[in-house]
Amino acid sequence: HAAQSTAALTREYGSSAFWRVLEEWAHSPDAPNDASLVRWAGDAGIRVDPAKLTGDSIAEKQVAEDRALGIRFGVRSTPTLYLNGALIEGFHSRGELHRAIQSELSATRSLVAAGVEPNALYSTRVKKNLIDVGEAIPQRVCPALLDAPVLGKSDALVTIVEFSDFECAYCEKVQPTLKQLRARYGDDLRLVWKHLPLGVHERARPAATLAIEAQKQLGDAGFWKVHDALFANQADLSDAALLKIGTDAGLPATVMEAVRGDTRRPRVEADIREADRVGAKGTPTFYVNGRLLEGAQPLAKFDELVSAELKVARRLVSGGTPRQEVYDTVCGRP
Repeated sequence: HAAQSTAALTREYGSSAFWRVLEEWAHSPDAPNDASLVRWAGDAGIRVDPAKLTGDSIAEKQVAEDRALGIRFGVRSTPTLYLNGALIEGFHSRGELHRAIQSELSATRSLVAAGVEPNALYSTRVKKNLIDVGEAIPQRVCPALLDAPVLGKSDALVTIVEFSDFECAYCEKVQPTLKQLRARYGDDLRLVWKHLPLGVHERARPAATLAIEAQKQLGDAGFWKVHDALFANQADLSDAALLKIGTDAGLPATVMEAVRGDTRRPRVEADIREADRVGAKGTPTFYVNGRLLEGAQPLAKFDELVSAELKVARRLVSGGTPRQEVYDTVCGRP
């Protein structure tokens, strides 16, 4: 009955009335019935005639058609959402819905970059999401960059975010590949580091603390100098070795007080939380303009992703997107 009454309310008073009443309903402990709908409408500033909520045959037909449509598409319970045709069943947290929307936004922006007209975006995505027709659009989960150390220009077209651990052998193994990528793509590529020291690596956190101190005291250039030295000396990350790496980079010997005291724990923990948010479970984990690449992959794997993302980025730039806004644009951020 509530469905028919709200359908009648919408027919009589418009869509905005429906959403305003729904907002009042969401904050009320009362069950929906004609009396409560009239009261919620009044609270929303809408004067409703109770007689308008009953006996509306067109509203009854609309509800029946909606039920039939739900059955046709396999809706089995409520709430069930279709986000541009992508099925989302059951309750989801605000954060989960936000990530789903951001992912869909990035997909539609990729279509715009490929030349799809804005008025065709919905139908194009519904065809892909609902009936699997059309080109697959890359799924993106974009880490927040914040004040993470960056190697490369701020207007680079492709951003690789690396979640890594200075004691991880595979993290060290992939470093030459990243250097090759930087040499190949130059100013079009930037690297961003996020700390993800694994619990099995006893010296990963002290090494991370030293690297953070280097960034704080010497800037990003200092961080990358210490970064290179830590991987070059990965076999020995003792306090004595960290002291030498730090002083060779230009840090004072007192930096070891911060290392021993774990004073940069909040920064490390923030990166770990971000890793959890985007789904990075191990090291190294990379996000190439938000596209996931796990492990110490060969150059060809990185090259495939970077090349594809460069094409998308260049189309965006040619369409008027400033270079420095490409990362946020492909990630679906305003």
